[in-house]
Amino acid sequence: MTPQEDQVIKYLNAARTAPAEFAERYLAEIAKHSRAAEECYREMKRTRSMEALEVSRTLSRSSAEHAEDMGKHGTMGHIGSNGSNLAQRIYRYGTWSGSIAENCYYGNGSPLDIVLELLIDDGVPSRGHRRNILNPQFRYVGVAIRPHRWFGSNCVQDFATAVELVGQAVSPALGKRQKWPEAGSDVPCPFVNVAVNELMLPAEKP
Repeated sequence: MTPQEDQVIKYLNAARTAPAEFAERYLAEIAKHSRAAEECYREMKRTRSMEALEVSRTLSRSSAEHAEDMGKHGTMGHIGSNGSNLAQRIYRYGTWSGSIAENCYYGNGSPLDIVLELLIDDGVPSRGHRRNILNPQFRYVGVAIRPHRWFGSNCVQDFATAVELVGQAVSPALGKRQKWPEAGSDVPCPFVNVAVNELMLPAEKP
């Protein structure tokens, strides 16, 4: 796992384990300039804390496969160049039960920008990416950031309720008693040059 992928997971878990504090830290200023951000801010202020996501080796592999494939072919979306969907990619590395979902982000944003863009979910009426991140039923995640032919880079996040062949968590869960990610120059920007695709609803097993 790269340092950038690790940071994405930490910000995902910060949003889940302390949503109100996350909103105050990172969304309050952006909300002054964006209706979608204001909506997200208000929703997260009302959202109850939930468990942190645990890193799954299986989902890390499925997300890496898709990120590499999209980057190489310059594509977007949830269908691979070989016609594979999320469920099929996961089954190449393990098994799952319950629900699964996938978020895709395109662009050169920082780890914080990636998570904020998907949470705000401007332009996606269903707010599906936000729903995936803040879904308390999801317990496991895999994140991959790879170069992209047209967008510079792309980030794939795969979620699951339960998954077998889960590797040891390689990124500590960010709980309320732990430190927040060190932002450094990773400052939220209300205008991120990205393209975000539509939600993939939880898939059915083949």
